Amino acid sequence: MIPNPFARLWPGRTLPAGTTPLLTLSVPLRVAIVGTGKAARFHARALKAIAGATVACFVNRGGSAGQALPEIPSDVPIYRGVDELLTRGGFDVAIVAVSWEATAATCVRLLAAGIPCLIEKPLGTSSDDASRIIDAARGRAAFVAYNLRFQSSVRRACEIASAFGRPSSVHIDAPEQSILAKLSAGARGQDAAAQWLLLNTTHALDLFQVLLGSPIAVVAAAAPRTFEGVRADYSALLQAPLGGSGVFTSHWRSPGSWSMRVFGPDYRVSTDLRTNAIEILAPGIAESAESAVEDREFKPGVVRQDFAFLQAVAGKAAVDPRLATLEQGLAVIRLAEQLQTS
Repeated sequence: MIPNPFARLWPGRTLPAGTTPLLTLSVPLRVAIVGTGKAARFHARALKAIAGATVACFVNRGGSAGQALPEIPSDVPIYRGVDELLTRGGFDVAIVAVSWEATAATCVRLLAAGIPCLIEKPLGTSSDDASRIIDAARGRAAFVAYNLRFQSSVRRACEIASAFGRPSSVHIDAPEQSILAKLSAGARGQDAAAQWLLLNTTHALDLFQVLLGSPIAVVAAAAPRTFEGVRADYSALLQAPLGGSGVFTSHWRSPGSWSMRVFGPDYRVSTDLRTNAIEILAPGIAESAESAVEDREFKPGVVRQDFAFLQAVAGKAAVDPRLATLEQGLAVIRLAEQLQTS
């Protein structure tokens, strides 16, 4: 076990006394967070907002204490790897938030041991990785953490689509200039950098199957521009099984927020996927709204997503259909691979 160097930074496992939780589990559950990086921090904070959820431990596969994360409670152990985690026990479920290169091996080990898992996107580095994870799950409770599905603006867009009819077209624009550092070929090489870009895009691509159905097919795609030898701009026309279409663009060298527009019979929904601001035009509705409180105080969508996962494991309620299945995680990686080879 690794000494916890963050003891002074967060003195407890749950919300401070007197703080009202946002959601309450039907059955208390102990959560192991596998990873100590950025995504692990999102989940650690989210779990503090869920009554009945306890952070049981962290796993740092690197064998060091990781980054200085104030979200790691003072009394929570940090284990050196999955083997030590499984040996020591004391947890009910795992949230896997490791590097995408390590995702498949980590998940296969946990799932083979019968541990329910919420797996940070993407589901490995390739469709082969995703298939390995599916084979290991064998019907156990396992989902992919596509948190955009649970953001307040996306939830509202889905409500409008459900009320007025399936969308005819969905447009998603995904600029992210902050990702420039990842584009450098560096030690990983140009192919790995290009792969990383597309895998990081899967949480936007996933929204097409949420709103239009699955499987989504690439009709046409282009990646005309490069950065240090890596394709950094993608445009694609997508086709859904029931006839809807999608337009996807990614601009990894341009500033701005991700945006989504949903067009359907007599309605249009426009949303900023970073701020969760939303505008709706529909019969009897002219609505503009800001994000829900949990999306302002926490990583958007993560609190409700983690709650839905824990409730699914508890088995006291129907599984939230917004949880991304492993099969859906595989489908979106295949879609990214189609873009990569277009």
